Amino acid sequence: MGAQYDEFFEAVRECFGPLSVVRTDRTPGDMVVGPVAGSAGWVEWRMLRCRADLEPLYAELARGCGVAALPGSFRRWYGARHTLDMDVSVVRLPHNPSNDPGGPLRETILGDDPFGERPRELGLIPFGEEAMMDAGPLCFDPRGGGDSDAWPVTYWDQEWSGTEREVGPVIFSSFDGLIRGCVAYMRRFQRVKAEAPDDPDSWLDRRGECVEALMRADAAGAGGAGREYWGCWVE
Repeated sequence: MGAQYDEFFEAVRECFGPLSVVRTDRTPGDMVVGPVAGSAGWVEWRMLRCRADLEPLYAELARGCGVAALPGSFRRWYGARHTLDMDVSVVRLPHNPSNDPGGPLRETILGDDPFGERPRELGLIPFGEEAMMDAGPLCFDPRGGGDSDAWPVTYWDQEWSGTEREVGPVIFSSFDGLIRGCVAYMRRFQRVKAEAPDDPDSWLDRRGECVEALMRADAAGAGGAGREYWGCWVE
């Protein structure tokens, strides 16, 4: 299963590289490659192998959410690399800086942001951000019980807070389904861009192909319960 996560991180590097962020006083120096030419304040960054022991943090987060444990698939993925930005176009996942291992994840799951508090009140576990509509937090849904690795991924929609529509549909069958879908999306994205190297925006007209690849890779989630959600970007 580790190879699956290696493929994800490699796809991020190839698809969105050179990776860059705005440098702040909290940017870890060991992750900085150098300044981005022509973009004042931006720096290129590199992923590093994560060697921090995050198990105590995971246990703290699980207790705070009232569950036995966070999904093992997610724990293995998050603890595999130090990262500074995990916006992969279709979802935004938590980053893991080398100078604050697990800090952004703790803030996302247990922080006092109302966008995280309301999902927790509903029994969801916020761990990222929905990216297609900027609706709100991306969440694990443990309310059905069972194996945490089989918890579906949904999102909380801020525009519908307090209504029966505030919890979105299942958009991935599980965290591993999310990883498979994202890898498929990024690989297709790379091929589409390679076919028109002189037109960097041409992929927008073929984004539906990338989303279709994502849906096929997680047929039980993105291609099943999430078909209506993802299908909006295929038509």
